[in-house]
Formats: sequence, C-alpha cells, structure tokens
Amino acid sequence: MRKIYLILLILFPFLWGSESENSGQNLYIDYNKVPDRVYVGQVFYIEYKTTVVSENYDKLFYKFSGGNGVEKLSKDKEPKREIVDEDGVISVYDRFYFVAKDTKITTPRLYASIKYKEGNATLRSEASLNGKKITAMTLPETAQFSNILAKNLDIYKTLANKFDEENNILTIYIKAEETILKNIKFDEPYIKKQGIEGIVKDSFQLSDLSYYIVVPRHYDNFTFKYFNTETFQFSKIDIPIDVRDDMVSTAKDLRPKRLDHIAKIKLGIAIGVAVFFIILFYFYQHFFNLLISIVGVGFSIDMLMPKPSVCVNNGSVVRILPMTSSTAFRQVEEKQIFDKIYEKNGFIKIRFTEEEESEGWVSNEDICKN
Repeated sequence: MRKIYLILLILFPFLWGSESENSGQNLYIDYNKVPDRVYVGQVFYIEYKTTVVSENYDKLFYKFSGGNGVEKLSKDKEPKREIVDEDGVISVYDRFYFVAKDTKITTPRLYASIKYKEGNATLRSEASLNGKKITAMTLPETAQFSNILAKNLDIYKTLANKFDEENNILTIYIKAEETILKNIKFDEPYIKKQGIEGIVKDSFQLSDLSYYIVVPRHYDNFTFKYFNTETFQFSKIDIPIDVRDDMVSTAKDLRPKRLDHIAKIKLGIAIGVAVFFIILFYFYQHFFNLLISIVGVGFSIDMLMPKPSVCVNNGSVVRILPMTSSTAFRQVEEKQIFDKIYEKNGFIKIRFTEEEESEGWVSNEDICKN
C-alpha cells in the first residue's frame, strides 16, 4: 500500500499540473484549502498539505517568499497543525493566516524542507509551491461601519459616564476572532473623540481591547456595524448610553463605589460590636468577649484616623486609567487637596468631593512640590 501511495505522489504533479516543485523523494507539498471568497481587509487562512514519505524525519521547516496584495500573519514556526499518519506516510495539514491588502492577491511562494535519516546518513528533502492567485472583493460602503471584518465580535462590557458639561464618554470592551481589531474606527460626524483605551490581548486569532468614544450628551444610543466573515454579512450592534454619575476608575471595575457610605456602615457595625462585647465582658468576665471588643475598637479607630491626602496642582489632567495614553475626563481647576486612594505606575489615584463620589488618576509630576 505504501509503495502504491508513493508512486501516486510522484506521478501526481505530472498528471494534474500541480504548482509544487519537489527536489527530494520524501517530501511533497500542495494546497489543501483555499478560501472561495475573500474581502479586502479580511483575515483568512490557507491550509497546506505536506506529505512526508519517511518515518524518521526530524523537523518540518517552512519559508515564505514574495507575494503581492497580502500580508502573512502566522509565524513560519507556529502554524495551526494537524498530523495524520497512514502506514508511515505522514500528512501534515498546516494553516497559515493572511490579511488581504488589495483586490489582486498572489500568495507568497512556500518552501518546505525536512531532515531525515537513512541508515547512519542524515539527508535533506526540499519542496516548493508557487503562490496562489486570489481575487479579493471590496466591501460595499455602508453607514456606521467600524472598519472591522471579523469571524466573531462580542461586546462583553460597556461603561458610560459624563465627560464634560456637553459630552459623555462611552467605553466599550470588545473581543473578536480572526481580525485586526486595532483597525477599529468610527466615521460618525457626531463623535468628538475616539481611540483605543487599552489592549488586553493583541492577536489576529483573538483580540481583546477597550475603546472609547466621546459623544454629545443628548445621544442615548450608539450603533455600529462590523462585517462577519462567517456569514458574509454586516452585523449591527446597538449599545445604550446609560450615563452614570460616577466616573470610571480602575481597569477591572471602572465604576467607583460609594466608599463613604459603605465606610459609615462598617464604622457603625464595628462600634456596635465593640460596645456589645464590652458589656458581655463586664457581666461575664470572659476573655474572648474582651478580645472581640478590642478588635472592634481598633477597627473603629483605624477608620476614624485621617486618610492619606495629596495636593494636586492647578490644571492637572485626571485620567481614567494610570497611563499617559488613557482618556482625560477632567482637569483640576485649582490647586486642591484630595484623598489619596492608591499609587501605581507613576500615577496616584485620587477621590473627589463627597457629592461627586468619583475617582481618577493623576501623574506624580502633577503633585505639589511643597
């Protein structure tokens, strides 16, 4: 069976006019899957079938060269791979991902090589495959398009807050498969500002980032579309702009909590517990009651102690996240003292007045020198 399979492999290029060129007797390469439909800007894969007629080969090496109208995204050493062994004939199915850059595409020429052993000798086989011509289509113009073509896109979190007296800021958290998610951009004329807030995962196979837009306050909904490369249709996503009074604060939970209110409740509970166990100790003289009352008193004293504070200069920018590229949502109007909540990456997290109950980050450089 193996000999028949080998003979067919040798004769295959001549019978069917394959684009592969083989300079060894143990390695053959050809296309296995090529997409029928591709759009400019789309991430797509091509699956190559490499047949190794040797049980003792070491490694399979690939190298791409040339190509037009396309950019290779996969690394040569990290394809998505499936290996099938049929009586010592190894079939390797490798998927390499590309992104279409133009309507006329020629994929790169592929070179494959292996090292294998025959007796005590180490030999090398090579094969190559000419590039494939593909015609990519251009997407029709459509309103509210986000410039994203993706296999799947999911909005897993949204936050809407007041940006200034006239505008609100909407932050959306997006996950998408098989796309260049960093290309996201909205062309709606009413958007005042927009940009990438932060990147959690930057990969064409699975991307995860947060994106912000600033829109006038009278907008209560934001709608955009992306092109689904599985259904080959535009998918529409509606996001309510439900503005909260509190400002965003941290990367994990961007809504500040009502800390002062919670602190008062905790303080009341601590004082109540301390008084209760002091009374029990007075009547029963049990050491455990005294210990609990001391803990309650200590917790109450700690909460009543003055909180760390920091002086911030006039005109300092307050940002959503502790990074210079983060969105600025307000400025300090005059030199002020704020509660200091946390310090990270050269930034200090501050809390504003009790009426606003909001928090943000200022750079260490904006802290008063004296």
